[in-house]
Amino acid sequence: MVMTADQLPDDLDALKAMILARDVENARLIQIIKELQRHRFADIASRIVVAAR
Repeated sequence: MVMTADQLPDDLDALKAMILARDVENARLIQIIKELQRHRFADIASRIVVAAR
């Protein structure tokens, strides 16, 4: 969600909480991407090994 400066809270603690929540979400999404890539490339690697036999 994109927010404009006018939509951000003026309370420093609320801003910190928003940043921490976004960091947690980003870390979760990065982990999901890594797992998807690992599954995708594991399939490719296994096909290469089978084809090489």
